[in-house]
Amino acid sequence: MLAVADVYTDSIHYYANGKIDEALNNFYRSTLFPKHGITTYIDLMFDQRNIAWVESGKIQKNCVHGNKCLIFVGIAHLDESDNALIKLLKEQG
Repeated sequence: MLAVADVYTDSIHYYANGKIDEALNNFYRSTLFPKHGITTYIDLMFDQRNIAWVESGKIQKNCVHGNKCLIFVGIAHLDESDNALIKLLKEQG
């Protein structure tokens, strides 16, 4: 069985590179859900994705200063948590 850190890392990299099916399959195969419950899913699918998007610069390079841009994300990415997408982007400037 994969270690928890390996599962997170692999799944985040799959997802960040557009391989959504591989990310979910890797995560489900790891049997983390029975061990850690729903908070593991939330951490992976929202917090870690937000961090990966901001750290990769994918959003920032598509929203150049002075130009308008529109990015669609689910509402859960815009909550008031420490890793909310808007908060992370504001911290990056």
